[in-house]
Amino acid sequence: MWRLALLLGLAAATPAADDVLGSVSIEVGETVEIEVGYAIGVGFMMAIGVNWGWLVWIIGIVLAIVLIVVTFRFNLQKWVIIAATS
Repeated sequence: MWRLALLLGLAAATPAADDVLGSVSIEVGETVEIEVGYAIGVGFMMAIGVNWGWLVWIIGIVLAIVLIVVTFRFNLQKWVIIAATS
């Protein structure tokens, strides 16, 4: 499991290493969307009583990806960051 965490961490850190202003703002937006999407997915699964670790993790990741796609598709970066930090 730690290997998967290391791989995902490296994959997320690689674009952040690019110091272009646009990529930095995209990374900040993606980070917020990942956190919010994962929290919504895990929170919902726990609320309905599902506590299987792998299933909850997968649902959280899927909802995080969905939130990223919707946010960038409809250009909602500003609103997602405002909602997440309010």
